[in-house]
Amino acid sequence: MDDLLAHIEDKLPGIMKGAGVTTLVSKWDEKGMTKYAGAEQINVTMTLADALDPIEGQREFAKELQGRDPVQ
Repeated sequence: MDDLLAHIEDKLPGIMKGAGVTTLVSKWDEKGMTKYAGAEQINVTMTLADALDPIEGQREFAKELQGRDPVQ
């Protein structure tokens, strides 16, 4: 599978700084989330999606996907 974050790698430091986060962890990464059990969770999904310069239909789809579980 393609790593979408690789497409915006140069933008990630600014995104993370703007959101006040030091690490990005998927909410579905249970093992990764246990490392930060007491940390505040900040949703940066749309900020990351916007960094990919989506057209409006893609942006709306990204919003919609936030309420779904990932396909495995």
